[in-house]
Amino acid sequence: MVVSVNVTYYCNAGTQFMTLKPCAERVVATVLANFEFHYYQGHVTPQKEITTCDFADGFVAANDFSDPTFAWSEWTAQGSSHYVPTLDTHLKLWGSSGVSYLGRRYTDADGAVVYSARVVVPGSGHVVELVTGNVSSANAGTFAAYGAGECGGANELATTIAEMDDAWTAQGGTLVNLFGLPDLLPLRITQPSTDAAAIPEFLEAHSDQHLGASTFSHETDAESCTWTRSLLNIDATLAGWAMEVVSIHNRRAAKRGYNVSFFASYVTEAQDELIACNTGYARYVDNHIGVSLGGPDSLSLDANAESLCRNDVGFHNGNDSYDWGSNWCRGASGLGVEFQGNFDWTFFHPELVDPLDYCAKLGSGDSMDFCPYNMTAIKASSPETWWEENWMLVAVLAAVAVFCCCAAGVLAYCCGWCACCGGDAAAAGYARL
Repeated sequence: MVVSVNVTYYCNAGTQFMTLKPCAERVVATVLANFEFHYYQGHVTPQKEITTCDFADGFVAANDFSDPTFAWSEWTAQGSSHYVPTLDTHLKLWGSSGVSYLGRRYTDADGAVVYSARVVVPGSGHVVELVTGNVSSANAGTFAAYGAGECGGANELATTIAEMDDAWTAQGGTLVNLFGLPDLLPLRITQPSTDAAAIPEFLEAHSDQHLGASTFSHETDAESCTWTRSLLNIDATLAGWAMEVVSIHNRRAAKRGYNVSFFASYVTEAQDELIACNTGYARYVDNHIGVSLGGPDSLSLDANAESLCRNDVGFHNGNDSYDWGSNWCRGASGLGVEFQGNFDWTFFHPELVDPLDYCAKLGSGDSMDFCPYNMTAIKASSPETWWEENWMLVAVLAAVAVFCCCAAGVLAYCCGWCACCGGDAAAAGYARL
């Protein structure tokens, strides 16, 4: 794992709140296959009465693996899964750090035992699952088979331990990274939903991705669940390796805090109110997966925008360069989507496209509402330009800043889900992965 971004964004030089109020904090941690966790906390973007922090607090409470009465909740399915050749190094660190984990096991198609350890990123409720075929005999007893109400079939990976290990080696994995831990190979994103088909249907409707989604159902006295599994290429340099996106409707899971149905409805309605066709922004959209629309011959970002607008899905656009940018939108089942791709200028105009501004309430344009200038001050450059010119100062500030997460995606370029409040506890969480 490499921490590639660790920045606190402040107002422009010369504003009243330049050094008093951060606009946002952002950390990007990269694992194998260029998969990224985006940990982001914004202080400017609009929200409704129930905030991102309120939901994050609920997710944390629902996934308290230290609670001896813990029952598998709907929100245990909200997270990302990664392979490591051995779990013993992580288990030792977690034990010395007081980090509780949920241990499960199953047998793969080759007959190998797959050990799964789930932990919760503090301040977010995001579940990170590490799987392996290798744990010591001293630790093996802490891994139980999936039980009633846990929808074991949905939690079993499509790939075997042997396939994961081959891919980990092909990606250049090391047993001792900068944190002294084995590198993580990304395997899947999981999201709870009351409509298991909603997420893959949304992705296919507004992109050129052909997901080949398969739907499964398990109905017994102990289980009642439906899940949809989609496979997406994550790295063109690794032939045959794909990332799973799994949407799970577990009707027997415990409902704790805000239930899945309420969460999906609330954040969808809030974003539909706050975001229209390339206008507005909402804090909830920071909770997203990232989908690359591909190269020059693939669906353009303009065509994606037209599709979103035609179907009354609001989005916010921003560019990274002249011909490459993103459309952030609400997605489905409460899971937002960032579509990245090339502009062909059939919908957008090059002079009207701006980078995402972390100090602007609506993501771009004038940030004066949050960062008013002193009457005697000279208007300075944008926050992002100011950061580029003062990168060392910001890096020092960020090193001691409070970090939370709220953005993440997967697929051809991006990351694992996060949404958080709770400060340096969240930052410490990724350091244990």
